[in-house]
Amino acid sequence: MAINRAVLRSILVLLAIWGMVLSKGHEWRVETVDSIGNVGWWNSMALDALGNPHISYLEYGLLDLKYAHWDGIAWQIERVDSSGPVGGYTSLVLDSTGNPHISYYHYYRDLRYARRSGTVWHIETVDSLGDIGRYTSLALDRNGCPHISYYDESRAFLKYARWNGTDWEFEIADSTCGQFTCLALDSRENPHVCYYDSVGLNLKYAHRDSTGWENEAVDFMGDLADITISSLALDSDDFPHISYYHYSDSLGIKVVDQKYAHWDGAEWRIQIVDSAGSLGKYSSIVLDESGRPCISYRDTSNDDLKFAVWTGTAWQTEVVDTAGGGPNSLVLDDSGRVHVCYYISSVDDLKYAVGVPQQAVQEESLSVIFSPPAITIVRGALQLAGEVPAGLLDITGRKVMELAPGENDIRHLSPGVYFLKAEGGRIKDVTRTAKVVIQK
Repeated sequence: MAINRAVLRSILVLLAIWGMVLSKGHEWRVETVDSIGNVGWWNSMALDALGNPHISYLEYGLLDLKYAHWDGIAWQIERVDSSGPVGGYTSLVLDSTGNPHISYYHYYRDLRYARRSGTVWHIETVDSLGDIGRYTSLALDRNGCPHISYYDESRAFLKYARWNGTDWEFEIADSTCGQFTCLALDSRENPHVCYYDSVGLNLKYAHRDSTGWENEAVDFMGDLADITISSLALDSDDFPHISYYHYSDSLGIKVVDQKYAHWDGAEWRIQIVDSAGSLGKYSSIVLDESGRPCISYRDTSNDDLKFAVWTGTAWQTEVVDTAGGGPNSLVLDDSGRVHVCYYISSVDDLKYAVGVPQQAVQEESLSVIFSPPAITIVRGALQLAGEVPAGLLDITGRKVMELAPGENDIRHLSPGVYFLKAEGGRIKDVTRTAKVVIQK
């Protein structure tokens, strides 16, 4: 029996009266990615076409660059570079074929870049003139060529490198400062960078157009100020949005806030996201499909990982993990799920959390309770009728496979319960989800 949207809304109203509707926010599902050694510092994450996470990070004990990805069944972990003290300040991007590219710092004071082709990693030194390569941030252009922002410690410069298809080209984006960089390319593939001015105690922003680099101060931090890991995203108008940690101690008055700044086309607008304690030392920002900022960050006072989203009128915040939350990286998938990888200092592990919107959880639950299709038991192959492609989700809500109309080989998947979900974003109709049991 199918239930239309109006009936579903009526059911939700009744459940609200009965006190059964889940609260706003997300249902968080947390797991450990890597726990061998002191792992997880300076992590960076991207999702592939199937929605599977790929993470670069530092193994602090051995100072190796590591890479982990979910293959639909388990986490696959490998050492990318173990040629010395390497792996600081990693930044990861996937190209159009799903191959990972990583920029990172060699602790012998070089900027390095690694890319994987098939099963082979290709590693090169990009810049080695002085103590160079801290705070790297990587982006790929439409041709798959890498662009990297980074800090020249020897001369206190913000630098920018790009591969033109034949050679690396280098530019000085700011000759006065440049710590904690974050890079994004706009619709014309011009670079934008946010970074910290440790001399002027400012959050700064630079962008390049056909006339060259322009720099400006976004927010003055105050005496004894500090920013740790600012993060940048561009909206559909190529306007910048920045999350950052604001610590200052001016005249004995301490301020430790998670802050957010965005350019509205005329001026910078600055907001305090969260000020309930010592907040924001590590943050990561993305924009959802409506252009609303979403931020993951650390609550140092309580050693929590937190998540905030702008509702249009206020910041809605929630705790992701009470076990801790150091450096982190945030991504949203096409279904509105929130993905965060992060370092846990109490156990020195790399962890990963998926946040499913509570409304989506409620709707998927109702589709089973009130309109359950027959449970399908399959072995070896799954036949998808009709002309609409679908995704196969595991019990955590992670997409493990794209299904095309016709027969799909599923022999590589582990036995268990899965959910078949028609493509097209969030659930539009309660009949678009079906339960599948895979058996060997």
